[in-house]
Amino acid sequence: MSPKTTEMYYLVISIEIKNHMRTREKSTLEQYRSITARLLSSVEKLGNPPTPENVRQHVEHLVPQHGYAWLRLVKASLVEHYSQNNNPDGIELIGSISSENSKRKDLKTSASKKKSITPAQLEKLRAHFKANVDNSKNIKPIIALVEATLIAGLRPSEWAFAKLIKSSEVPSELISIFSDYSGDYPALLVENAKATNGRSFGKYRIIDLSGLDINAMSFINLALIYSQKYRTTNSDWDAFYQTIRCSLYNLIKAHLPSLKGVSLYTFRHQCIANLKLHYSPAEVAVMVGHGNDLTASEHYGKRKSGTGTSDLIKPNEADIPRVRQILSSKLSKRIFSDSHEEIPNA
Repeated sequence: MSPKTTEMYYLVISIEIKNHMRTREKSTLEQYRSITARLLSSVEKLGNPPTPENVRQHVEHLVPQHGYAWLRLVKASLVEHYSQNNNPDGIELIGSISSENSKRKDLKTSASKKKSITPAQLEKLRAHFKANVDNSKNIKPIIALVEATLIAGLRPSEWAFAKLIKSSEVPSELISIFSDYSGDYPALLVENAKATNGRSFGKYRIIDLSGLDINAMSFINLALIYSQKYRTTNSDWDAFYQTIRCSLYNLIKAHLPSLKGVSLYTFRHQCIANLKLHYSPAEVAVMVGHGNDLTASEHYGKRKSGTGTSDLIKPNEADIPRVRQILSSKLSKRIFSDSHEEIPNA
């Protein structure tokens, strides 16, 4: 990153952290209220009282006609409405609406998503950020999440609940989690988003941030601020993430068509590719929340796509044996299974 770009970023970050308020923007609340009013009116026009149950049934009826993003926004709007009216039953009913029958075009497009971004492409994206930093409502959270993900490699949803621990004076409720932490501070505590069925080595991972400079740490801080502003409910986070995801998509489509396919996950892939230049597969797995040291090697950014960087996160060495044990277990089960195949009936 050029010195001028770095200076611009740091100025924006400093202003944002200083002035940031942990409340929903007025425009977001107005959008929620408008959506809710239309839905309640639709229920009434059908001759039904707008009770939470009737609203739930009406939304479920509409789900197959709309995309997943629409449903996320509707649920966020209704949850906000019932929260303001102290109606926990309404919140629970809306939360139970399934997205299974919604149109999920995005499920078919993972192959088209870019798994890496070159230094030239990254500079082109940053130049656009710099030129438009004050002209777009969503560009500042996009900048924060793009840069922070490129540094730390979190999955988008993991930013919502990550905690920055600034010194060895760990909060009492986290002492047990940090009992075998072997790194330095500041550190980032991340709740692994894929901790089931051996897909990660445990519920949490701890990333050592002590090697990052002040600018990199500013991006981490701002990504946490933006993400955690919307973590009150899953619907809040989903609506925020969908907004950022779509805004980045539209920005690239309109202004940077050569970067087609770049998404927030691209920067997780690129972070992993960068880490592979400096760390072993097991160390990479520990830092990015994989259950074994094969996942990143087989399915994520390739080492050849990595670029050198001075802003490197560090692994929690104490977790590395846990990653290897899971890998050994999986290999043992595979070998055992292969050696005990059923003999076909004669």
